[in-house]
Amino acid sequence: MAMRSKWHSFEMGACRLQPLGREMLDAVTFLEEGQGRIEALLDHYFFDPKTDAETAEPLLAVVLLELHVQVTIEEEIFLPAVDAIAQELGTSEAKRVRADLARLQHDLVSFCAAQLRGDATESSMRDLFRSTIRHIQDQRRLSFPVVRRWLDPEVRGELGHLLQTRRQALESEIHEALG
Repeated sequence: MAMRSKWHSFEMGACRLQPLGREMLDAVTFLEEGQGRIEALLDHYFFDPKTDAETAEPLLAVVLLELHVQVTIEEEIFLPAVDAIAQELGTSEAKRVRADLARLQHDLVSFCAAQLRGDATESSMRDLFRSTIRHIQDQRRLSFPVVRRWLDPEVRGELGHLLQTRRQALESEIHEALG
């Protein structure tokens, strides 16, 4: 049974956005889909015997871009919803997820900076990998169930659409920046 709460309109007002060329996914499903892509890329990078020096560099670039986009949409759109729900419930679950996201952002920025300096190591990539997996596991265990319980399907759909729209905008910005 979907519970209604004050999050029914969750600062989206009366605005009803239309799907952009694909079926609108609920917020949690959309984020799980993105996390699945990242997990598959990391598995390919670390564990696929076909990944060699020639394929590792472009694959790493894709991993880093996917992580950047995922972290950005979570921070800008999804975590404010989790924070609001957690505040209403009086729980600290959102703090844990936010701390994991901050650690992941730090590791992502640190790795990218090291890569630009030319001193990125396999160890620093593994740290980023561990932070990513820890964050994904915490979201699946902590924030996703709370959001599914406290936001009705329509609001999760609207939130999902906002996530999809922001992801598309970020992808366009990245494409323009790369020329």
